[in-house]
Amino acid sequence: MSSLISLGKKAKEASYILGNLSSKDKNDALYAMADSLIKNSEVIIEANKKHQEQKELVKACLID
Repeated sequence: MSSLISLGKKAKEASYILGNLSSKDKNDALYAMADSLIKNSEVIIEANKKHQEQKELVKACLID
C-alpha cells in the first residue's frame, strides 16, 4: 500500500509543476504520453491480459 501512497504523492507534486506550464508545453506533454502509449500498446495489452487471467484465477479460488 505504501507504494500507492508514494505514487499518489509524486502525481500530486507533478500536478503542481504541470499547472505552471504553458498550454503548448502541456499539449506537447500529452502528445508525448499518447505516443508512448501507442508505441507500447502491445506490451500494455499483454500485461492487461495477464492481470485479467490472474484475477479470474483468484475469483475462481474464492468461489470454491
